[in-house]
Amino acid sequence: MDKPKSSSSLFKKIFGVPDYQRDRNDKRPLEDGTGAASNFTDFVNANTKRGTVGKPYMKAISQLEEHIGEPIFNAYSLNQLEVLKKRLSNNGDLHGFNVKTSHSTPGAAIGKLIEFYRKGGKQTDTKTRVHLQPDEIMLPEVSVRDSYERFFSEGYISKEKFFDFGIRETIYAPLDKAKEGWEELKHRIKNNGQVWMRGFGRNGKGSPLFKDFYAQALGNKNVTIDRTNNNKPGTVIRKMTGYSKRKSSNHKSSKHKPIRNYQVSHIFGRTKNIYLFTAPWNIVYLPKIIDPFTGHEAKGDLIDEYQTMFQQKSYVRFEALIEDYNQIISGTDFQQRVDAYFENISNSNSHSQDDIDKLIKSVREELSPIAVPGK
Repeated sequence: MDKPKSSSSLFKKIFGVPDYQRDRNDKRPLEDGTGAASNFTDFVNANTKRGTVGKPYMKAISQLEEHIGEPIFNAYSLNQLEVLKKRLSNNGDLHGFNVKTSHSTPGAAIGKLIEFYRKGGKQTDTKTRVHLQPDEIMLPEVSVRDSYERFFSEGYISKEKFFDFGIRETIYAPLDKAKEGWEELKHRIKNNGQVWMRGFGRNGKGSPLFKDFYAQALGNKNVTIDRTNNNKPGTVIRKMTGYSKRKSSNHKSSKHKPIRNYQVSHIFGRTKNIYLFTAPWNIVYLPKIIDPFTGHEAKGDLIDEYQTMFQQKSYVRFEALIEDYNQIISGTDFQQRVDAYFENISNSNSHSQDDIDKLIKSVREELSPIAVPGK
């Protein structure tokens, strides 16, 4: 094994110029006394309340590097350094080696090193000993800190492979069974059969008003609020696919194949819509590891990207059934029924205007055509 390089040469590589400022193809050597150890030392001195502490921090990092055998930034990415800092700050070890020193813990030193790079520490002229001050530090452009993006940047798995896994491992209802179940659902809605929806409003307090809408506008007085918010959809997808999340004492005798770490999910949401809450083509078994990219709480560009891909793939699979739904919802008769109900309830004194406004807003959102980007 080659002998580790001296700490002097290592610091010239590490502390010379911030990683995002120096061209990686620039092979010119850094001049002695400029942008080497003094650069980091001055930064530390200017950003700590204690006196001259740069050298102890550097010595702590030097011991780390001697153990690793190469510069810190050759062995770890900036994000990995943050993880390493947490481990070392808790008096942990690095690959089984206790690196705590009598001068300063490497965890604290790495914290200063991360701060130095993130704030874009400038080179210092050692002849004039101009120290960096907080208002002189050049800040890099600040962007939103997205934990999902940071996860993919570590290189454990690419975004493309992760997204592909999510699409491939999602369990859909077979098209023929989905079509049969869809026709049966439409028949029940039209003929006052029992159908389901999720509760409306806080703690479901607005559900009676939503049920009244279905009774008066669509003529269905048998709308039931799902007792767990996902019980009936789970029954539907279990029947359609033959897979079950329920534990069975005897898998061999069960008519369903057991699955684990999947959850019931709606492709297009609309869970207060009696057409979509139990529509077989709107329900899937989703790998739980993908849930952060489909839940309504998740936000960000990656979320939008995955959901668009997911919905596009689902639309291709169930296009005929989705467009059948769109025709029903967009039909003149349907819209006239909805508008007539809103007019009647607005003219009555049976509900507060606030409750009526909330209902109208929710109905317009829930009972609307499905529009998939790019379709």
